[in-house]
Amino acid sequence: MLRAPACAAISALALLGALVSPTPSSAVPAASSPIAVAPAHTLAVTGPGVSLAPAYDPAIGRYAVRTTGAFTGSLTVSAGTDDPSGRVRVDGRPVSGGSTTLTGVEPGDEVSVIFDDAGGRAVHSLIVLPAAFPALNGTGPASGVAEGSLMLTMNSWNADPDRFHALVDDWGVPRWFRRMAMSSHDFRVQPSGSMTWSEPAPTREAANVIVEVDGRFREVARHKTIGLVNTDFHDSLLKSDGSMLLTAYEYDVPRIVTDSVFQEINPDGSVFHTWSTEDHVDRHAETVVDTDDPFARMDYSHLNAVTITPDGDYLASFRHLSSVFKIARTAHDGYAQGEIIWRLGGRLSDFEFVDDPYDGPCAQHTATMLPNGNVMVFDNGSMGSTQHPGFCVDSADPSGPTHARQVSRYVEWELDWDPELGAGTATMVRQYTGEDPGETDGAIFAPFTGSAFPLDNGNTLVGWGATGWAKPPGPAPSPIATELDGAGAKVWELTTPTRQGSYRVYREQVPDAFEPTVDLQVPAPGATYGYGEQVRADYGCTDVGGSSLQSCDGPTTSGALLPTTTPGTHTFEVVALDGDGNRTTQQRSYTVLSAPAPPAPPAPEPRADLAIKIGKDDWVGVGRYAPPSQAARALLELRGEVRGRLRLENTGTASQEFRIRARKGRFVHSSWYLQGKSQTPMIHRGRVHVRLEPGERVRLRFLIEATRRTEPGQRVPIRIVAKPRVGTETLDRVRLKLRVPGA
Repeated sequence: MLRAPACAAISALALLGALVSPTPSSAVPAASSPIAVAPAHTLAVTGPGVSLAPAYDPAIGRYAVRTTGAFTGSLTVSAGTDDPSGRVRVDGRPVSGGSTTLTGVEPGDEVSVIFDDAGGRAVHSLIVLPAAFPALNGTGPASGVAEGSLMLTMNSWNADPDRFHALVDDWGVPRWFRRMAMSSHDFRVQPSGSMTWSEPAPTREAANVIVEVDGRFREVARHKTIGLVNTDFHDSLLKSDGSMLLTAYEYDVPRIVTDSVFQEINPDGSVFHTWSTEDHVDRHAETVVDTDDPFARMDYSHLNAVTITPDGDYLASFRHLSSVFKIARTAHDGYAQGEIIWRLGGRLSDFEFVDDPYDGPCAQHTATMLPNGNVMVFDNGSMGSTQHPGFCVDSADPSGPTHARQVSRYVEWELDWDPELGAGTATMVRQYTGEDPGETDGAIFAPFTGSAFPLDNGNTLVGWGATGWAKPPGPAPSPIATELDGAGAKVWELTTPTRQGSYRVYREQVPDAFEPTVDLQVPAPGATYGYGEQVRADYGCTDVGGSSLQSCDGPTTSGALLPTTTPGTHTFEVVALDGDGNRTTQQRSYTVLSAPAPPAPPAPEPRADLAIKIGKDDWVGVGRYAPPSQAARALLELRGEVRGRLRLENTGTASQEFRIRARKGRFVHSSWYLQGKSQTPMIHRGRVHVRLEPGERVRLRFLIEATRRTEPGQRVPIRIVAKPRVGTETLDRVRLKLRVPGA
């Protein structure tokens, strides 16, 4: 992502969508005295094909920059604080003129906006999404909502290639996302602590593989069943001891069926147990699919979930049996390994359902046994058609016709199982169909996929699967996920106006494993600067991964002057820190040259400054020196006589003895007096010597008189020169020109 010069700004006041609100209470308070009113912030994003979601609120930390096909990779971030001493930085660089324009922006980039003012520090991040990413709208954090991010595999379940894995916060803003080229499912954190998803295998060795990734979503391993052909995508379990529980759909050519299989693999790679419906299910007696449809008949059981119960057995969900099985993982209590202990629902259900308006599961997904022995499932319900009435079993006639039920729900049953009788009751504890008290939205229907999982805080997370696929076209939102509290009330929800949905939804605390990036431009590597040279630092920082850039700091702020008044080698270090403590440090060394030696003081030197004054006129020649030609000149008329004064001053820095010489004027008579004594013969011969200290001066009086030889119209020049007795470089002179008026 490239940053335009800071001067490329537009008026923030003219931007649409900028909202003004108080600084969030989560901002770090300033160290100064408390302020009466927190500074107000503004934040907006503009540009071709971009919009900000949710709407700006200082309490919200992360935002999505949604784009359209008009997006060109350029966006303008306008941000400001009404604190005059406050500072706003975008990607670590100061905002100039209220806005910063970024170019070369790509989907997946994050833009950091940090406010520092009297209210403390407020941090925001803007993640740029591709145009195809579905709009997600969450109700936001709320009291009672569990911690963690939502793990989604957004898919439209048709030929649409726009498929994404994403970590999403409670506002529906992605922390991370990846576009998937093929249909991919079950993005989750495993009990082992690693993350996985399933995707089609690139070779014919398996139909699907379970891809294991590290904290930065880089592939570290691929897992598949052993000795089987078609590893399945629906479910997987990677345990902390290194063992795995994987699923497979195995096509049996002679029987023209697909058997559902799960396989547990030991940590050393050997097979612990392989279980198949071929050995344990009477497909003719148990399936709820249309046995007249050869394609439906092949997939007679459709395993979509398997896990290990708290008491150590397997719990498996079969959509096309509308039943959940508990299966002996090891031989115990008279059950052989792999033997079905009980069936919950379906044609051969071992339970009678009590207080359940829908009479047990129908085409369900996911099944979990809680520590108290209750079982929860995401119970899809079923579409119906003239060719096939649906997947729901009538408990009054379990072997008879099935029926449709276009209502999906999360449901939990309390089981009372009598092993001696091989029968029990399943009393419904709670269910949720999307019909909240006081709401009129009606029940939700997801004909396939979906999930229901218990959360650590006692809540339940419901993923609504393909409800968007089933809804009629239009702008009405479809639920992606709903979080319910312990009483079954909705406390949070994520929706989308698109028809996309997630195969399952998990809520997990996934740490940010991405280090921030530092962009240090100035000082350049190995740069050399002159002493006192004005050079401005230029650096910035960016971050991805969801925890947001918290700081981007150097010895001086970006745009401030580098220290260049101390000669030698200096280290300039920029440190970037994100919200999960990931830190990146970048250092540069630069050299400051030594200061130039100060010029040597001039040698002491005398200097003569001659000035002449006629009558009450001003002095002429003050501060004008010769050589070469700066001679002061006075021109006046000689009407009988001229009286004046001559002043000599030493304006130099050394004492000196000067000698003064005045040339005789032809046809006139001149007289010169120093301290009342005549110096006329001596000054004409240049023998008047005067020693002057710096700044000291002396004055001579003179009288110039016409003689009988003076004729009207004559011009009589008189030149006076003062110079040191030694040398001539500091001489000065004045010239007096007399004009005799005409007859």
